[in-house]
Amino acid sequence: MMTASRSRTSKRWLTAYLITSLCSGGAFAQNSPSAPGDGGEEHSADTAPDSQPDGDPSEQESLIERAIELRKQRNESAARELLQQAYREEKSPRVAGHLGLAERALGLAREAEGHLREALAASDDPWVTENEELLRGALRYAERQLAWARIVVRPSFVKAKVTIAGEPVDASRRVRVKAGSVVIEATAPGYSSSRVTTEIPPEKELLVTLNLRAQEAPEPTVGSNPEPRENDELAPPKDETHGPPVSAYWLLGGGALALGIGSYFGVRALSEKSTADDLCPTTRCTSAEGVSADEDARRFALYSDVGVGLGIVALGVATYLFLTDTNSRPRSGLRLRLAGRAGSASWTF
Repeated sequence: MMTASRSRTSKRWLTAYLITSLCSGGAFAQNSPSAPGDGGEEHSADTAPDSQPDGDPSEQESLIERAIELRKQRNESAARELLQQAYREEKSPRVAGHLGLAERALGLAREAEGHLREALAASDDPWVTENEELLRGALRYAERQLAWARIVVRPSFVKAKVTIAGEPVDASRRVRVKAGSVVIEATAPGYSSSRVTTEIPPEKELLVTLNLRAQEAPEPTVGSNPEPRENDELAPPKDETHGPPVSAYWLLGGGALALGIGSYFGVRALSEKSTADDLCPTTRCTSAEGVSADEDARRFALYSDVGVGLGIVALGVATYLFLTDTNSRPRSGLRLRLAGRAGSASWTF
């Protein structure tokens, strides 16, 4: 009887144990996170395997517990804020691990990778040892969302600011970026910005070259008062007409001189003609002095005719040059000329 009773009791305990195991197994299946690597998103239940230190909870411990509760409620953003606050107070492996898990659930793969690596680096920490498998699975999932970018800016001597998706990065070393479509931009004073939109496959490294071009000097605008430059002048350009040509003045002076010389020889010719008439009143002249005076009068008359003729021609040409240049002569005052690569403009004040 006692043997039969013990047998029935053992069967009842075994049945109860199996029922309890099935129930607990079902509950774990419902609350367990998706396996990192199956492509699914992390669930908040990855916070369940955690041990609370003995004694009264500290301020940091209170933040962690509240964050765990928020993660169970799928409020990952609020949980991350509390974990960041706790992380600022003390950068413990446990806080770094929880923060990395929350960031992984939010899709912040790069931030999650950093915090998960930080937690796993403390391999002798009891909490990390207990949850190492969970942390490594989350890290593998985050790494599959990331890639590497190596950025080259040219000219190499330009100190440029490089941003990826609007966030400044250090282009002197390779940069960890989220895989997929990325926008990389380089800017520098005095240079036109260079921007590239490209696709980076997960777990790959891509070399991106950004070429900066020096900006051209801005063209001066009407009404501006720029500083004088090498090519700027306050005088009219060489290719513009500015008053009559120099030849007009030479012709004016030469014509006046020729008229003066012609007039001088004309007076001498008249004087010698008068002397010849006095010495030789008739057609036939027997006075040698009269004959000489007559020859001098003829020669001086020729000189006078040539001088007067040249003077009249020179004065006529000079007058023509002065009269035809009146419309192109600039007004008196200041002339300003601005020259650029695209053209030039001038103003007379």
